[in-house]
Amino acid sequence: MDNEKKKHGFLWWIGMILLWIFLFPAMLLVFLVKSKKLPVFVKIPLILIHMVLWSTVFLAIALWDPEPPVIEAHEVTANYNTPIELESLASITDNKDEAPAMAITYCDPKAGTVSKDGKTVTFSKVGKFTVRVEGSDSAANAVSADISVTITDGTPPVIEANKTQFPVLEAVPVTDIGKVSDEIDEAPTFSIAKCDGKAEVAEDGQSVTFKEPGEYTVRLKAVDASANECSKEVKVEVRNTIAPEITLSEKEISIADTDANIDFAGYAKAKSSVYGDLTKDIEIDPSAVKYGTPGKYTVKYTVKDKDGNTDSEALTVIIKDTTAPELQGVAPEFTLTQGDAAPDYLNGLSASDSVDGDMTSKVAVDDSGVDYGTPGTYIVLFSVIDAAGNVTRQEATVTVNEKPVEQPVEQPVTRSVVNEEPKQEAAAQSGQETGSGAVTRQVQEPEPEITYVLNTNTRKFHYPRCGSVSTIKDKNRQDVTWSRDEVIARGYDPCQRCNP
Repeated sequence: MDNEKKKHGFLWWIGMILLWIFLFPAMLLVFLVKSKKLPVFVKIPLILIHMVLWSTVFLAIALWDPEPPVIEAHEVTANYNTPIELESLASITDNKDEAPAMAITYCDPKAGTVSKDGKTVTFSKVGKFTVRVEGSDSAANAVSADISVTITDGTPPVIEANKTQFPVLEAVPVTDIGKVSDEIDEAPTFSIAKCDGKAEVAEDGQSVTFKEPGEYTVRLKAVDASANECSKEVKVEVRNTIAPEITLSEKEISIADTDANIDFAGYAKAKSSVYGDLTKDIEIDPSAVKYGTPGKYTVKYTVKDKDGNTDSEALTVIIKDTTAPELQGVAPEFTLTQGDAAPDYLNGLSASDSVDGDMTSKVAVDDSGVDYGTPGTYIVLFSVIDAAGNVTRQEATVTVNEKPVEQPVEQPVTRSVVNEEPKQEAAAQSGQETGSGAVTRQVQEPEPEITYVLNTNTRKFHYPRCGSVSTIKDKNRQDVTWSRDEVIARGYDPCQRCNP
């Protein structure tokens, strides 16, 4: 545009200079040609020079153009980042030039750029902007115009898939499924338009909840501030990561040691948020329970859904000891004599329990109802309690007989009897003769009386009259005539009942 101005201005000034340079000489030549004094061969060149000079003058007059071109602005609406041609912005006309020069010379540099040749302008923002166009004719007459241009956003947003795997039964935001971008609008409206299968889209379209595992097609929609709209279908995979849940009606149960083959199925239920009731799929492992053996055991419950999610619970089973101990060797009855001490009721008695083992030392004897000084029949109670509180009781009858009146007992002695009969008679009876002629004979004495009764099993010794003697088994009984010291020396202890 500037070069065209310079070119036209240069030609105009040349014409003006030639006009003033040749105007005066031309007038002089006219005068000389009319002079009669000059010869013809001189006049002809002068006439030719005169014609050239006037032709130049007429040319300068013809080139004289003081009127500038006219620029007509057009209404322009264009999309951003789209070049706008000069002809779209304006047209130029001139009274003489058929094609006066015109170019785009300026636009807001923050909003757009002008091409180097001035033929196009491109805006990167949306709005109304001003473009300056300048023009000139061949006479260097210049003109300019500011043209208003409306730049719009005609480019829709762009949607791209984001994640493609999601959990079931959770609200998934639209921004997890896809992402949207727009060159002009920083935050276009972005939502879920539709989803197939068993899925629920929120009313505002900002999330979707998948009801069961599987593949879904989600349609995403975006609209920018200029109402440009786009949509995209995204295929997603939904997985179930929610484990089922086992619920126990009881955390701990108790059964007797006599119970067996308990049905543990009734204590558990299973439910899945996705598949509903899974009680029938529960696996029960009662192998740790030892029926009949008191203790604490665990029954395991496990459930798995078809997606491999599992849950487990444990039921504590307490097997209680309900079996009472056993008492053995309790004599059904005891016979005493009035005034006797209490017999050794524990002699030969034993007690055992399936859990606590030997409980002989735990046996209790209640003879509080026996009056050893009064003849009669009484009851003695034997009892033993195990650690679980199970009790075994047995009764025995105690008969206290009246004490007989003691008669003096003559102690037998060994004596020699001298017979005064004739020697013949004495000798005939005893077969011995004495030096004096008397006969001496031996009198047979009774056997010695039993002093003590021994229990070779318990290593205790009793008076023969002790009530405990009747409870000693024959194989364990030994009658002796030893002294007390001798019995003790042989390793026997005195009975606590008769205190020998």
